[in-house]
Amino acid sequence: MCIRRYLFGAVPERFDANGWLSTGDNRCAVEEDGTINLAGRSDDVINRGGEKVYPGEVEEVLLGDPRVLEAVVVGRPDAILGTVPVAYVIPVEPGAIDDDALVPTCSSAAPRTWCRSAVRCK
Repeated sequence: MCIRRYLFGAVPERFDANGWLSTGDNRCAVEEDGTINLAGRSDDVINRGGEKVYPGEVEEVLLGDPRVLEAVVVGRPDAILGTVPVAYVIPVEPGAIDDDALVPTCSSAAPRTWCRSAVRCK
């Protein structure tokens, strides 16, 4: 997605030769009523030792588990891999699942880079 102006200003290098600013928004869909839905950002990626992990995809897998009410995935600095994904999960029933309980869920539906990510259940 590109825009002509940025509400709070922007770094000049972010603008192309025609004055457009690339916002980094991607995976867009225009609905029949003209509404634009943004499903992600191009910089919304975790580089885990050279492998790309998209937080939204990991969250989708976690949210597919009936025990999970909410999930968010963020990058955590790692001395060896650079960044590793960490999932923060709110269970449907508080205390019903522990931090390791969702690893099989990820393993059955996701690339190996997700599987040993840390999961924190609240």
